[in-house]
Amino acid sequence: MTILSPANDGSKSVKILNSGDYSHRYADVPKKELRKDDSVTIENLLRSIDGRLQTMDGRLDNMDRRLDNMDKRLDSMDNRLDTMDKRLDNMDKRLDRASEDIVELKIQTAAIGTRLLGVEQHLVGVEQRLDRADDRQEKQHREADGRLIRIEETLERLPSWQSVGTMSATTIVSCGALFVWLADGGAKTLAGFFD
Repeated sequence: MTILSPANDGSKSVKILNSGDYSHRYADVPKKELRKDDSVTIENLLRSIDGRLQTMDGRLDNMDRRLDNMDKRLDSMDNRLDTMDKRLDNMDKRLDRASEDIVELKIQTAAIGTRLLGVEQHLVGVEQRLDRADDRQEKQHREADGRLIRIEETLERLPSWQSVGTMSATTIVSCGALFVWLADGGAKTLAGFFD
């Protein structure tokens, strides 16, 4: 049991339950063990109870202030959480848009891949045609080379302009001798062959 001692010796009636007229006159004194012969009066008990009630009242006031501060902090946290919810909603919307964009990009990528396969197949076909054209052209070059070689061989076998000129002169001279022979009676001899 705590025994309270008055802060000053002035006598004032004890008011219970901290009515407001009663100032903090009593302070806690470290507990002493009561002995059997100590007298406990109602006034001492009331003062002790009143002091404890005042201490409890002060503590309750402090708790009220703390609770008010906690309420303000909780309100602030609610506001922050509301703001975070709005931001998260906006992020969800952005992520949804990004997901849609990613799906669209995947579709476009697949379409581009299909087109690229078609272009690649077309290029393979063109390459095969070019290879065939190269083979044909090479074959035609070989044939043309063979023709040129034959033409050159033929040209080598042809007489030169000098021999052509000599042959022409010989032919003209022969023709002249023929005319002379025909004029000298060769015509009659010739006509006799056909008779």
